[in-house]
Amino acid sequence: MSRNPDLNRLNRIYVAADAGTITLPDDVTDARRVLNALATPYEILEVGDLCGEITAAAEAGQPRPTVDLIAPRIAQIDATRQLEDARRDAHERAGYRLVARTQEAADQIITEHLRPLHDRLVNDIAKAFATIGANTFDPVEMLSAPPKVREARIALDGLIAEYLNVLSLHTTIREHSPSQLDVSGLFTFARNGHTLWPKRSGAFAQPQPWPSDPLDRMRWMIDNGAQLWCPTGTDRDKAWAASFPDSPRLKGQHATAQGWEQARGPRAMAGNYKASL
Repeated sequence: MSRNPDLNRLNRIYVAADAGTITLPDDVTDARRVLNALATPYEILEVGDLCGEITAAAEAGQPRPTVDLIAPRIAQIDATRQLEDARRDAHERAGYRLVARTQEAADQIITEHLRPLHDRLVNDIAKAFATIGANTFDPVEMLSAPPKVREARIALDGLIAEYLNVLSLHTTIREHSPSQLDVSGLFTFARNGHTLWPKRSGAFAQPQPWPSDPLDRMRWMIDNGAQLWCPTGTDRDKAWAASFPDSPRLKGQHATAQGWEQARGPRAMAGNYKASL
């Protein structure tokens, strides 16, 4: 584990890329390659058992080791230790560079690398539910269901597992693509989150209406018209501003989603590590 906490938090993104689950921008991939190339430490040589060598020479009646004989070995060891110290420093710096590249590319990772996979999975899941139709998920009932229904049900488990993994990756990277308006996360997974859970606050607030079980929750989302998406922070700001145009949060600032987007400017989080490089 790295001493860099941000690198540790982002590691699941890199592990997913290594596994072929997702791709990453070239700049991030290059920075990751450099980090990996610097990960292998130098092998530190040991001076050896000088006491044993001196004793063995005396027992054999041979000249004992001299400084001229030992000095090159000691010099090589010292040089290797200096190289290892430099490698560790270079590896740490490479880690900071990788984090900076990833933060800077957060929106690109979401829109070009996570979103296509997310949208494909949502489409495949919706098709599977359409094939299953009104059938239940009861294993006994599935035994007598048509073959295509059974196949769709079997495929769902894998599809939903992949979908949940994409959501987890999105949760990790969206930390570097923050929303300024959607502070409660209402639009993190659905473009129409406010209509899916209309009574989420106030005196008559109700708990979230969807089930907790992943399979049942996805069916609920599909059946209730959830517009599942993989948004950037800007996307969420637009959705929030468009859904709550009269909110005091927008009053006196920017009355439209477009105006708010222009006002956000460059994200400060994207360059946290530039000063240390």
